[in-house]
Amino acid sequence: MNRPTRFTSAVGIVVVLLAMAHTLPAQTFGARVGLTSYDLSGTGTGVVFSAFRTWSVQSDVFVTGSLPLFDKARTERFNGFVVANDISLLLPEFTVGLRHTFGRIEPMVGVGAGWAIKLRGTQRGGATLHATLGTGFRIGENTALTLTAVARSVRPWSGSMVDLMAGVEIGHW
Repeated sequence: MNRPTRFTSAVGIVVVLLAMAHTLPAQTFGARVGLTSYDLSGTGTGVVFSAFRTWSVQSDVFVTGSLPLFDKARTERFNGFVVANDISLLLPEFTVGLRHTFGRIEPMVGVGAGWAIKLRGTQRGGATLHATLGTGFRIGENTALTLTAVARSVRPWSGSMVDLMAGVEIGHW
């Protein structure tokens, strides 16, 4: 899958989510983008894009289903040879967490699990575990800007990723 195709896929996910703008009470959806520091079959920094949907279970308890897409493309020279070190992973995951609203600010913390699916590169897929910490800043009745950090273990405990993302969340709290 080349870069334009991945970008088009990511834009398609956002369009589908925006088309679902009429959420039920206590549901939100959104998208985040950011950087991820990784230690998989190599180390470095890549880009992560995530579409998500959140359901409130009780007043401060939520469940989120998300679909992060991690991409790292790098070409290096090694002993006179050009070596591609490309990695793309799709990381479907679920999170259970707590959040509470203080005026327009809504901090949250959560833990969850998922699966890493290899799209490109030598990195193997496998189960994932993660912890997340973030906050939302309401900018309207149904809209919030979000800042989120996710620490993820891939094929516990043989690889790790730390995502730092910003995004938009829309829906009914």
